[in-house]
Amino acid sequence: MADEPRATSIAERIAALKLQSAGNIPVNSNVPNIPQRPRPPPPPRPSLPSRPDRSQTSSLPPLADGPTNGASRPPLPSRTSTQSAVSPPPLPNRNPSERPSPALPPRRPSEAPSQTVYDRSRRGSTDSQSSVATTRSSVSGVSNATSYTSQGQAFNPNRSVKAPDYNPETLPALPPKRTKEEKEAADRKYNGMRPALRPSRSTPKVSQVQQGTTPPPPPPRQQAIAPPPLPGRTKSIPQAQMLAIEAPRPQSRPELPTRAPTVAVPANTEPSVPTRPKRSALDFGMNKATNEAPQVPAARPDSSQAVNGAPPPIPTNSKPDLAALQASKPKLNGTTAPASGATQAGPVAISSYAQFSQILSSHRIVVSDFYADWCGSCRNFAPDYERLSLEYSRPNQIAFIKINTDHNKDIAQAYQIQCWPTIFIFESGREIEKFEGANEWGIVSTVKETARKARINLAAPASAHAAPVATPPVQSSCMHCRDFSGPDTHAARFPRESIPSQDLGWLAQQLTAPFTSHTDKARAIFTWLHHNIAYDVVSFFGNDVKPSTPQNTLASGLAVCEGYAGLFAALAIKAGMEAVVVGGDGKGFGYTELQPGQPIPPQTSNHAWNAVRIDGGAWKLIDACWGAGIVQGAGQPYVKRFAPERFTQTNESFGLDHFPEDSSKQFRADGRRVTWPEYITGNKDGCGAHFYGGYVAEEGFDKTSFQPNAGKIVLSQQPGPTVRFSFQKICPHWDPDTNGKGPHYLYALAIDALEKDPRNHIPFETNGDVWWCDVSVRDLGRPGQKVTIMAFTSFGGKDGRGLTVQEYKRMKGKTGWGGGFMAAWEIA
Repeated sequence: MADEPRATSIAERIAALKLQSAGNIPVNSNVPNIPQRPRPPPPPRPSLPSRPDRSQTSSLPPLADGPTNGASRPPLPSRTSTQSAVSPPPLPNRNPSERPSPALPPRRPSEAPSQTVYDRSRRGSTDSQSSVATTRSSVSGVSNATSYTSQGQAFNPNRSVKAPDYNPETLPALPPKRTKEEKEAADRKYNGMRPALRPSRSTPKVSQVQQGTTPPPPPPRQQAIAPPPLPGRTKSIPQAQMLAIEAPRPQSRPELPTRAPTVAVPANTEPSVPTRPKRSALDFGMNKATNEAPQVPAARPDSSQAVNGAPPPIPTNSKPDLAALQASKPKLNGTTAPASGATQAGPVAISSYAQFSQILSSHRIVVSDFYADWCGSCRNFAPDYERLSLEYSRPNQIAFIKINTDHNKDIAQAYQIQCWPTIFIFESGREIEKFEGANEWGIVSTVKETARKARINLAAPASAHAAPVATPPVQSSCMHCRDFSGPDTHAARFPRESIPSQDLGWLAQQLTAPFTSHTDKARAIFTWLHHNIAYDVVSFFGNDVKPSTPQNTLASGLAVCEGYAGLFAALAIKAGMEAVVVGGDGKGFGYTELQPGQPIPPQTSNHAWNAVRIDGGAWKLIDACWGAGIVQGAGQPYVKRFAPERFTQTNESFGLDHFPEDSSKQFRADGRRVTWPEYITGNKDGCGAHFYGGYVAEEGFDKTSFQPNAGKIVLSQQPGPTVRFSFQKICPHWDPDTNGKGPHYLYALAIDALEKDPRNHIPFETNGDVWWCDVSVRDLGRPGQKVTIMAFTSFGGKDGRGLTVQEYKRMKGKTGWGGGFMAAWEIA
């Protein structure tokens, strides 16, 4: 037997020992001697820095003797070194171990699916031997030894370790399957061990909650319940004879006993008519018309007869009284509902803007409660508000109303409601007080004070007064005494800066929609121009007036007379009315009267106004520009001052200071056309006196009625020893309480010549329609002095309205007073 070649190095010996310990290599086994192809030398490595020369040589220990099948194992080729090295002294020979390798433990049965797949997935023995025999290709850098590579053993199929053959018969038997009962028992046991589930808030984003987990199983589908079988179809019969199919009664329910009639049927009563068979539902549907009308029974049952054993009707005396139930049913505000047919007292519920405007125009004082159903404070205040309404309401004088802001959003938007409840108090259509929140004391004090000034008697029993009825007031044909508080109040709720649209059609609709009268529509537009358009004094006095359009005027809010007239006509036309712009001469700012002997100037055109058709088809002349405010002069600001007389005055009075280019646009009631010389030489007010604003037209007086008519009083031309000063109301039925601000002031004549005389401030006498005062010519003074009509606006620290001549004479010189001027004359 040839000796086993010894290992030439320590590394080779270690590899051999590992191969022998793991190797299942039988000692002295007969292995055919297969020549081994030498491996190619490794590529040259980069030169390392020179180190002390240290050569290492070792030899593998000889393998244990064993059968070789007649062939000896060839020795390993000697390893050549790239460097010259001195062979170390040989190691002592290793005695071969005679102990056989321990046998492997028996392999556990494999659960691999098949031998073929198992063999395909199993690594070969050569790979195993190579992986065991292969060592590191280099030594640690600390060592100075040269690098080397070991070589694994050659593949030997006889020395390969293989798994035993797969035999399914040797596998253990599978456990028996569980029956359905065993599975249910196991499930119950498992469910009993599980903790109770906690209720949790579900989320629709299941994919976000269960990221990286298995999605939840779908909910179990409910098993469809089969519908009950349909009853068998019977033989068809004609519709006219078809009987209604009655559902069969359950067998377990006993039949009810026949009810005996409560009233005996007389013996001589005619036999009752048999019951008509029930009609099928098909007779009433499917758009099928019957050929003939159903028959009416010959006799109908009454309360004293029973028909075919049916129970008699319920006696009427046992029926509940619905009216009593409604009367006892509590309301939300804690009060009981009124009985049927009773007139409901308390605040009036507003359902439209037109109804709201009508109540404002038909009552002197109106208290309005803006509330909402969802507001708790409104519900708490409702009983108190109803009590105040019952206590202080007076027919056609004081009204209490309530406005649901959710149902009347147009009114709430117009009054800019932002707090609930909000209380508004109006006097003659004008807002005089506002409370945000429930303020019972404020309502009572304001109503009492306003009623005292308006001479409304609150001492009369309130129970005799019914709640105000929202009926349209009867409008007078006279423009002077017509109540325009409704249109004026409505127009003030649409400021130009806050309207949502610059569309002329939208604005015209909002301003005129609550009113059916063309006169009221025109008045609403007239009033809106006063509140929202200012005179462009900068352009006027700077000689920079440019043509304008209604859209430009609405956008800028500035205009001259042409812009006012153009915008009024555009809004009126959009509202469905007829309106035109009229141009001509106007006796406005800068006008001076012609002096005696001065020639008549040529006709000019320096102004613009409107003509609009009102109720009855009549043309009405109005001046929205002069009705909006006053121009004071160059460098002075424009003053907004509402002049309603520019809407209410007659066309004849309008023609005193307006002369149209087209004489046909004078629209006088008498049909006469005034000439230019007649116009230009006439007085613009119909009276020569100098008038002050605020106490003439506003108090219902006509300027043309003031006497003396001339502007200067020539003492030498007076026909008698006295001069009468007088004036009268603009209309005989003009009421200061309804059409004005309250009772008239006390008027007096202030004479400059009597400034320090106690006789000065001579009071006017009146019969309610005309006011007059006679003064001696000697007391009027000398030329250059003035005589002025004044009004006592306050007297003795109180309001001057309603002050009588007797009260004035009794307290004259003993108390203070305040006044305002109406008209003045110059003494000549």
